[in-house]
Amino acid sequence: MEIPQLTIYPFANYTISTADGGTKKEQRSADARMTQLKSDYETYGLVRSVEVVMVVDIHGHPHVLVFQIGSKFYTLPGGQLEPGEDEVAGLKRLMNLYFELAPDDVEPSCILGHWYRPNFEPSVYPYVPAHVSKPKEEKLVVLLQLPAKATFTVNGANKLTPMAIMELYDNKESYGAVLASLPLVLSRLSVVSKTTADKSGVSGEANSDED
Repeated sequence: MEIPQLTIYPFANYTISTADGGTKKEQRSADARMTQLKSDYETYGLVRSVEVVMVVDIHGHPHVLVFQIGSKFYTLPGGQLEPGEDEVAGLKRLMNLYFELAPDDVEPSCILGHWYRPNFEPSVYPYVPAHVSKPKEEKLVVLLQLPAKATFTVNGANKLTPMAIMELYDNKESYGAVLASLPLVLSRLSVVSKTTADKSGVSGEANSDED
C-alpha cells in the first residue's frame, strides 16, 4: 500500500524575525474566547476555522511549529475563516497575515482532521457528539508542506517555537486534544528528513508511538 510522504527540512533552514504591529494572537481566558465565539455564532452561524501543521527536523526528530503564548499556552497557527471563504484561500490569507508568507510558499498537503466544538466551551472533539445537532465551530487541521527555506515574520508578541512530537504524544493535559493527537495522526505518513537523505524514510512518529 502506498504511504503518503512528508518531506521535512532542518529548523535551522528557517529564519524567524519579529515585527511590530500586524496581527497578534493573544492569550485570552477561556471565558473570553467563548464569549467571542458565541458572538460570532449568533452573527454568522457555524464558525469555521483552519489550523496548520508545519513540521521541521531538529536532531533527526520531527518537531511541530506552534505559537507559544505566555508560559504555558500553545496553539497551532490559524484562525477563523471569513463567511463563505474557501479553506485553501483562507489558509493562504492567514499564513500571510501571521508570517508574511507568499501564497506560493503555502502548499496544503492534506487534511489531518476535523474537530468540532459542540458548545460554547473549550473542549473540542474529532466527531460531532450524538446528542449535538448544531456544533458551534468546525475546525479543519491541515498539513502544510514547507519549502526547503523560508522566513517567518511574526508579531513581536508572538513566539513561534518547535515542539517535539514525543513531547506532544498523549499529553492532552498540557497541550490540549488537537496537539496531543498529532503524533498518532502523523504516524500514517512516511516522514523523509533531508538531514538524513541516505534513508528512504524517517518514521519518527511511529518510533515515538512505540516508545
